Amino acid sequence: MSELYLGTKKFIIFYIVGGVLTQILSFIYIYFAFENEKFINLVGASGALCMLFGMLATSMLYSDKKTWFGYFAIVVAMSFLPLLMGINVAWYAHFIGWGIGCLYAKFYLKRADEIF
Repeated sequence: MSELYLGTKKFIIFYIVGGVLTQILSFIYIYFAFENEKFINLVGASGALCMLFGMLATSMLYSDKKTWFGYFAIVVAMSFLPLLMGINVAWYAHFIGWGIGCLYAKFYLKRADEIF
C-alpha cells in the first residue's frame, strides 16, 4: 500500500527512522511520567505500525475516493481498539506513532489517491 507509493527504500527508511523516533519520544514520556518506577519495559513495534496507520489514515482524509470513511474507521480501530479493550500495551507509543504518521502524511505526501 504505502510501500508502493513511497518505494521500498523510502518506506524502509520511514519505518526505521519513525520507529526509532517513536521509541525515543515514548522513552522520554515514560521517564517523566513514571519517575518512581524501577523498571519500565519499552519493547515492540506497535508505535511504528501506528505511525504507518496514521500516515494511511491522514492520506485517506485527502482522498477523493468515496469509500475512504470505511477504510479510515478500520485503520483507527486497528490502532486503538486494543487500548479500549484494556489490553496492556504502550498506549503512549500508539499515540506518538499515530501523530508522527499524520504529520508526515500532512506535510510530505502529495498524491493521496495513489496510495490506495
